[in-house]
Amino acid sequence: MRTPDSPTPPTAARDLADVMTTELKLTPDQTLRVRTILNGTVAQANAAKEKFPSQSPQLMAELKRINIESQKELRVVLGPAKFKQLQVNQRKMAAEMQQRQK
Repeated sequence: MRTPDSPTPPTAARDLADVMTTELKLTPDQTLRVRTILNGTVAQANAAKEKFPSQSPQLMAELKRINIESQKELRVVLGPAKFKQLQVNQRKMAAEMQQRQK
């Protein structure tokens, strides 16, 4: 069972990109770029989880920084309309991701 401080599986970026592609009707180029962003986000988050103690303020701050940067990159790739759609559908996509990981 995964805990919040467990490393994120590398397949999570691919799976989330697939869910986003379906939900947001991304172009092949957008899908590729989103997958690249998410792969980088997973790698950075896992590196932070190795570097800082679990649940430490340093880890939480680093994960927040990584997430903010990822969101900025996604906003550029998706454009305003699809990024807004992403924000609206995040819970639905998270639920689908949890189903895929079972």
